[in-house]
Amino acid sequence: MAKTLKAMRPKHWVKSSFCLVALFFSGRACSLEAWIQVLPLVLIFSLVSSSGYLLNDIWNKSEDQQHPRKKFRPIASGEVSVKLGLLVALALYFVSAGIGYLWYGFSSTTFCVGAYVVVSLLYTFLLREVVILDVLTISLGFVLRVCGGAYAIEVVPSVWLIGLTYLLSALLALGKRTGELQFVADTQIDMGATRPVLNRYRKDQNYMFLVAIAALLLVLYVAYCVVVQSSFRFLFTVIPVAIALFSYVRTARRSDAVETPVNMLLNGSVISACVLAWGAMVIGFLYT
Repeated sequence: MAKTLKAMRPKHWVKSSFCLVALFFSGRACSLEAWIQVLPLVLIFSLVSSSGYLLNDIWNKSEDQQHPRKKFRPIASGEVSVKLGLLVALALYFVSAGIGYLWYGFSSTTFCVGAYVVVSLLYTFLLREVVILDVLTISLGFVLRVCGGAYAIEVVPSVWLIGLTYLLSALLALGKRTGELQFVADTQIDMGATRPVLNRYRKDQNYMFLVAIAALLLVLYVAYCVVVQSSFRFLFTVIPVAIALFSYVRTARRSDAVETPVNMLLNGSVISACVLAWGAMVIGFLYT
């Protein structure tokens, strides 16, 4: 049971917190009704993402077995059988569909979940090996989380919200590829055997794109603070954002840590401190 749970990668459920973005920025975080509407969606996205991870590990088992880190994943190591992994993945999809239908019916929210499932399957079986499209596909998954959360509380997601989310997720996804390239270089393993698409990426090019995306993200966020929030004090939230972006890009230049952004967030890094400071400032400025 513990190995099966590990194969579901529960640490990555933190990504489902993107469903809450619209809740806070719409000013409805103090509404119990809004929380009741959006929390089931957080659970649904956590379950369907775990289904995607299981299918991904099953499909790429042979590649993972040749990777110094991924070979210890439960399916790659044989601790969880392919049959059990497939059954759990299907069960999670059915449970998610049931919760989604009972809570949201056929709505824009369930459409976002369904679109996420389709995107996840396309990534696993096709787009994972297509350069650039793999990064753009991962980014779309985060946008669907944000949009689903907005529709769950009957809020139309703004262009600002979608744009900032997509740029941030693109930064993280491209950083993941950059970290993988660094890890390959450090361990001198065959990148073609572990992830063939890496042969078409170049670290220096990735780094230039990371700098460009981070700069565009920062400019767009400053514009959001000025145009949408129209508050001088809200501009102070730019400080932790800028520090986090600088730290992330700097880390991508010299370390493979960006391969696992979830670990960077949970391991008490400068970035995690900036995220906490930003969140506290946003809540304080929006709700006081």
